Amino acid sequence: MSGFMVRLQDGSEIGPLDPVMLRSWYEQGLIDDGSLVMPAGSKRWTKLSEAINVSGWIGGGAPQARGGRKRVASRRGRVAKAQEPMRGFETPERAHNVNLRMVFAAFVLTAAAGMTGYWAYSPARQLSALNDVPWLQAALVFLALALGLYPSWEWGRKAARVALLMVFVAMFPLAGVVWAAKRPYEVLLVLAGAASMSIGLVGLLVREATSIWKVVATAFVAVIGLAGMILFGFVPEGAGERSLRDWIAVTQEYSDSMTGLHVSPSRGWVILSADQAVLEIPPETLVSLARQDGGGFAYLATEKIRVVSTLDEYLERAFTFRRMRRPAIKEQERSSVDVCDLPGRRVIAIWSEEDKSYYDVTTVWRDGSTHFTLAAWVVGEPERPREALRSLDALIGGVACSGQSARQLRDAVARATEELPFLSPETAETLMSMSDAEVLEPDEVFRRAQKLAASGIPRLEKTEIAEFRGLNDAMYASIPRRQRNQIARYLEKLRRGELSAAKEDREMRSLLKQATLSLGAEKRARLQALYQKAILIAARQAD
Repeated sequence: MSGFMVRLQDGSEIGPLDPVMLRSWYEQGLIDDGSLVMPAGSKRWTKLSEAINVSGWIGGGAPQARGGRKRVASRRGRVAKAQEPMRGFETPERAHNVNLRMVFAAFVLTAAAGMTGYWAYSPARQLSALNDVPWLQAALVFLALALGLYPSWEWGRKAARVALLMVFVAMFPLAGVVWAAKRPYEVLLVLAGAASMSIGLVGLLVREATSIWKVVATAFVAVIGLAGMILFGFVPEGAGERSLRDWIAVTQEYSDSMTGLHVSPSRGWVILSADQAVLEIPPETLVSLARQDGGGFAYLATEKIRVVSTLDEYLERAFTFRRMRRPAIKEQERSSVDVCDLPGRRVIAIWSEEDKSYYDVTTVWRDGSTHFTLAAWVVGEPERPREALRSLDALIGGVACSGQSARQLRDAVARATEELPFLSPETAETLMSMSDAEVLEPDEVFRRAQKLAASGIPRLEKTEIAEFRGLNDAMYASIPRRQRNQIARYLEKLRRGELSAAKEDREMRSLLKQATLSLGAEKRARLQALYQKAILIAARQAD
């Protein structure tokens, strides 16, 4: 250490001060010839006039000549004021010590910013359990703190210490959440690394001069923390990822104007090119996807289905395709799910291959008569199923559909069932989906329903045919005989395939509406069920 330590009259010791600072204090009257100083390398206090030649200095009067306590207090105030430059790192040795520590801390923070920024744009290079971390925001914070330290700004040092202390404290509740969620233990080690780096830098950025051993210790803790984050959070490129490299599509967005579908892959997933050769997909597939690390695949297919009454029926159809490809697949559960505000159904299953366990989710939904299937599977550890399912659920969040066909169909079905109370909403929707237009006016729905019912009723069971006739007799009893005869002639015309006038269709529809509403709610519901069964039989026969 260079410079002089100075002992003031109140017993406090200040320093080290270089000769320039000593002269400044002497000429301000803060010290005099008799003030005790200790030169660098010495352990003995001597008078200032004996330690250094002050003959050319101006001032140096006795600091406590007269004035009593007020003079002493004034002097102490001036000493405190004179000390402020030192606290701002004005003394060469202290400034050198702190500046070096600030530059080193800035270097560590810059490295942390580079690492987190790299993870923000290369999610395949990190643990999949860390995909939800806002790495880009973290990188910007680390970079801002580093930029405030490089010029050795005092406010930058203070801001960095506060921010890093907050990061250190935040790691503990985050660790509790990670533990409760049963995330991989590597995530806990990444959090421990972040805590170590933060607290190490907090210790490194203290204001006071400190010994070389303390500097080395705090710097070591910070560097070890940063190294731990990289060591346990970084995932090197695997064989599966290398095999995908040539098949990743140039454009990572997919849109289809015909179906109103838009796919934007979730974090960690990529869209494969149309000519990819790594994944077997059904011919009606619109887009195929893969996880960047090669640990998962998915495809989204669409199909026009004319006669499927429920989503569960279509789900069974889609899952049968998965069973054909994976005979060892085992269904776990089925549940409802919303896909871009449209109702859907999904089945969760598991299967194994080459000592790896896979979680498999097949999701179906429809927009009008257009049915969609999103089948996806990822490698997952049996003891941590939620992590795998979270990755699969994220895919659904990247799917957007217009829903325009569904809205138009819903409105048309509502109009049809209001005018045709003998039809259930499911039956009206089936009749519309069988047409090219997909949306029909009530008169056209009425004609198609009667034509198909005439073909399907004879194929019902005998008891059902008798029940249907009984309900019709009860229904027609509420209208005059002449009108009953008109309805009978009209239905016979439809059975023979003859054309009917629009005016006649409206009249017969109005009569049947009146007759159907004369039935009680229970009988009307049963009539709807028989119509639905007869129409589906005839429709599937025609299909």
